[in-house]
Amino acid sequence: MSNASFGLFEKEHEATAKFDYFITTIAGALFAYIGQTYTPHKFDCWYYFIIPLALILLTACFYLGCKVLLGNTETTRLNKEVAQAHEQCENINIQLNKFPKNPVFPDSLGRDVPRTEMEQRVRGLNQKIKTTKAAALAKMEKVEFIIKWRNFFLFIGFILILVAKFSQPYFESSQNDKQPKPVAVAPPK
Repeated sequence: MSNASFGLFEKEHEATAKFDYFITTIAGALFAYIGQTYTPHKFDCWYYFIIPLALILLTACFYLGCKVLLGNTETTRLNKEVAQAHEQCENINIQLNKFPKNPVFPDSLGRDVPRTEMEQRVRGLNQKIKTTKAAALAKMEKVEFIIKWRNFFLFIGFILILVAKFSQPYFESSQNDKQPKPVAVAPPK
């Protein structure tokens, strides 16, 4: 990867991580904001279901946001392993191609290693690259799936909070109209 493309990848990765932290923080902050003034009610009307449902969705969003952050960290670790194995493989291949007739090569510890063992290391590293890439791709697909649900839960939770806040004055006024009016009693004579 060239320096320019690596720089762009690094910026994209950093921006994505910041966005994931932001979304997770928003879910937690909305939960805390709504939860601090929430008072439980008997579920005898549709209105009393809105805020508890929003709180459940925001909790799920926060949990999924944490799963996304952990999944991205794991994917980055796997990608680092792939890059390290690829670099080791390239270094060995450079040595093998630079001296095609040498039967023995020095390794990083200063021991002499036969050419066949070096070639076997290359095959082992290539296999590691293949399996680690597959694991990273599987993790990335799982994270993408979780991101979709996290965003959906946050969106629906936010909509429910808006519905609750906008319908609260109307609901309270209709509830006050349904309460019996006090009857004026004449004072005793």
